[in-house]
Amino acid sequence: MQATMSTQPAVLLIFVVVLLAGAATPARGFYLPGVAPADFRRKDALAVKVSQLSSTKTQLPYSYYSLPFCRPDAIVDSAENLGELLRGDRIENTPYVFEMREPRMCQIVCKTAFTQEGANDVKEKIDDDYRINMILDNLPLVVPIKRMEKDAPTVYQHGVHVGVKGQYSGSKKEKHFIHNHLTFLVKYHRDAEMDFARIVAFEVKPFSVKHEYDGDWKGNATRLKTCDPHSRQLVLDSDSPQEVEANKEIIFSYDVNFEESEIKRASRWDTYLLMTDDQIHWFSIVNSLMIVLFLSGMVAMIMLRTLYRYITKYNQLDVEEDAQEETGWKLVHGDVFRPPVRAELLCVYVGTAVQFLGMLLVTLLFAILGLLSPSNRGGLMTAMLLSWVFMGLLAGYSSARLYKKDALAVKVSQLSSTKTQLPYSYYSLPFCRPDAIVDSAENLGELLRGDRIENTPYVFEMREPRLCQIVCKTSFTQEGANDVKEKIDDDYRINMILDNLPLVVPIKRMDKDAPTVYQHGVHVGVKGQYSGSKEEKHFIHNHLTFLVKYHRDAETDLARIVAFEVKPFSVKHEYDGDWKGNATRLKTCDPHSRQLVLDSDSPQEVEANKDIIFSYDVNFEESDIKWSSCWDTYLLMTDDQIHWFSIINSLMIVLFLSGMVAMIMLWTLYRDITKYNQLDVEEDAQEETGWKLVHGDVFRPPANAELLCVYVGTGVQLFGMLLFAILGLLSPSNRGGLMTAMLLSWVFMGLLAGYSSAHLYKVFKGSEWKKVTMKTATMFPGIVFAIFFVLNALIWGERSSGAVPFTTMSALVLLWFGISVPLVFVGSYHGFKKHPATEDLVRTNKIPRPIPEQPWYMHLAVLVLIGGVLPFGAVFIELFFILTSIWLHQFYYIFGFLFLVFVILVLTCAEITVVLCYFQLCGKDYRWWWRSYLTAGSSAVYLFLYAGFYFFTKLDITKAVSGLLYFGYMLIASYAFFVLTGTVGFYACFWFTRLIYSSVKID
Repeated sequence: MQATMSTQPAVLLIFVVVLLAGAATPARGFYLPGVAPADFRRKDALAVKVSQLSSTKTQLPYSYYSLPFCRPDAIVDSAENLGELLRGDRIENTPYVFEMREPRMCQIVCKTAFTQEGANDVKEKIDDDYRINMILDNLPLVVPIKRMEKDAPTVYQHGVHVGVKGQYSGSKKEKHFIHNHLTFLVKYHRDAEMDFARIVAFEVKPFSVKHEYDGDWKGNATRLKTCDPHSRQLVLDSDSPQEVEANKEIIFSYDVNFEESEIKRASRWDTYLLMTDDQIHWFSIVNSLMIVLFLSGMVAMIMLRTLYRYITKYNQLDVEEDAQEETGWKLVHGDVFRPPVRAELLCVYVGTAVQFLGMLLVTLLFAILGLLSPSNRGGLMTAMLLSWVFMGLLAGYSSARLYKKDALAVKVSQLSSTKTQLPYSYYSLPFCRPDAIVDSAENLGELLRGDRIENTPYVFEMREPRLCQIVCKTSFTQEGANDVKEKIDDDYRINMILDNLPLVVPIKRMDKDAPTVYQHGVHVGVKGQYSGSKEEKHFIHNHLTFLVKYHRDAETDLARIVAFEVKPFSVKHEYDGDWKGNATRLKTCDPHSRQLVLDSDSPQEVEANKDIIFSYDVNFEESDIKWSSCWDTYLLMTDDQIHWFSIINSLMIVLFLSGMVAMIMLWTLYRDITKYNQLDVEEDAQEETGWKLVHGDVFRPPANAELLCVYVGTGVQLFGMLLFAILGLLSPSNRGGLMTAMLLSWVFMGLLAGYSSAHLYKVFKGSEWKKVTMKTATMFPGIVFAIFFVLNALIWGERSSGAVPFTTMSALVLLWFGISVPLVFVGSYHGFKKHPATEDLVRTNKIPRPIPEQPWYMHLAVLVLIGGVLPFGAVFIELFFILTSIWLHQFYYIFGFLFLVFVILVLTCAEITVVLCYFQLCGKDYRWWWRSYLTAGSSAVYLFLYAGFYFFTKLDITKAVSGLLYFGYMLIASYAFFVLTGTVGFYACFWFTRLIYSSVKID
């Protein structure tokens, strides 16, 4: 068997690109991640940071403050990405004070004395050539070193040494001297028109100076004798160095100068990345090309001359005896494809190598495109780790190319029913069993769906038909017979898998030229009556006629499976003589006498303590369908017209709303803003009516502001999660992949949830951000988990395989509290502490303005119910197909339509909220915060009502437990839909109110 890669890598590359692009930090305008420019005015504060102490001798990084250097009042860690953390970077603030274009001379940082332990640590770091790595505006600190050669470019040493070793004049004893005075040079490029400046270089010259001063120590105001700009005494050398000694005072000081430069910010990294030895690189490439050409010549000679001669000679041999006399590679043709020893280990290493290769290709692609700038610290390692994780799809995904007589593994996943919605394990019924039942590894999505993939006793060999093969003879106990009858009553189907393709039953449609319909899974049995009787009996499908279609490569004779079909029959088998196991010759199915099973005229009734013989046929048929298109049959969309009708219907709603919004924005609002801005007298303004009158209350924090922040953050998290699912990059062949991807993306989108909720809470001038963060991390998933736990208990009570095991429950809780909750806190920290709050456009009045009596149609309940109709109307047709896919066990793969409908849903929610928000403000009602959320979110009420309509009109569910499962899961879906649409409506209204109140002049 030989493994080759499928067509998935191209799709996967797109997925990684979307993922990494989506993870980029937002910036003003369009800039690559990590390289957004910062403009500084004169006297703007500059943040000097330190990343680590590093050494090329030890390769062990240390924190800057692991040595007894001067410290700021509070050490603040900057946020590091995953790559920075793995590299050992710990970016922290420093006590150095810089102001843009304001030189400072002889500035004292602090006076300190090392303990014995501290002095020893400093000496050890000097011995190991440790350097201090500082950062200013994301530029690393460098020490310029002039080269002796004429016209040679300056070399830049990254970081400044902690100190140096040397001897005093006339002494041979080696001492340690610390660099306690740093002369910084900040180069900048200035915009002559705006007087803004951008930093383009950060250089330093280190000195060791034994500082002296007169009088008492006055802190940073002390006047030094060794460095005093008033007496023009500057530090220009290290003639009087500062020795590292315990319990001796050391004064740390610095200068900072600013110099205008012609280097533009876009080119500021060119100096650091200057390649002075490019000739050696070209020599390396030429050398490598010579080796490749030499090897290519050897391979060409082997392929075109030697192999061609051998193949011609072997093909001209007429007699088998002559072939036996030949020597060479042809003689081992019968063993050359024999599986090796430790074949599993070889497969593991090959898959890992493909994963590694994919990671390198994606990383190099991003590097070549310039998306991994050195200014994005840790970006390269982070990108490699992320691409490694997602390239795991390539490691575990391949198509099988099979030789004749290769063994085929027929597996079974579950028994499923559209009536009960309760899956069961295949071996929960008394079917024939293999010698040992082996569970295949399931992913998280398969476990949550109830899939339990196990082996079967069916024996297939590639392109080797088998007729009338006996699986086993068995007899049902009374309990077993009752179980089988119950499953037949509930229309249970057996779901089998071959080479990752599901088993289907082809059903010819009566319409002429209509395509064949494929039923997923084969029914356990049927109900019927014997001829002349009205009593209903249960008959089991104990004979299956399989058809395996394959696509063959004519050159290599390898084949790939492209379809797995079956026709079920119920046959009461008979045989003569004694039972000889699988070697027994059946009278009802014997290929030697051309007695094959073609109908169910003599069916096998389900009875207790009666022998039942299970048998099967398997045939192979060559097909023109290529392996890359094998899923097209399963995903055939015969009703695409209704989808287009849905799209057109939704577009009409969007166009109607867009027209209303355009009328409000371009006509009414424009007129209002023009009129308000032309008012000269305050008394005139007071006489005006309209939305401007509530400007002093429109940004007043609402009641239950914390809860609103929690739901907005959760909605952003849901929005990010759904984007991955709707992009449709997950093939149905990846069983459970969609649910797994949604769960994982939910977990990692906790960053966005925390950021959004905390930032909005900051807008409301709140202070208890940790409380809001904890609610964001636990409220929505806690409610969903509680409902899911109750439903899972009901499934356990029915002994269904759909019950999620305790270990999987534990994994979900671990994902929740181990990854999602911390990520929510990380996002909240950035949203509340790091990101500046969105400023109010107008000052909020201390006393709330009274709200006039509103007409009945402007009441909350009426507006909310009206607002939910149109978003639901935009999606309800596509919703029918989604519910059919979920509850009638069909494949849904029309993600192109779904993406369009999702975009239309977002636009509809945004536009209806903006329209109703405008009417509300015109009515002098400024309580828009919650109303904007509820207006769009109320579409979830209609979703749940439609789910009830679908249940009673389209489903045949009769069991109470199954009904509770349906409405329980639809309640979860409606709750999520409420949070998602409500968040879209809220942000649309938030943007709209800020837009209109920023356009008018308000005193």
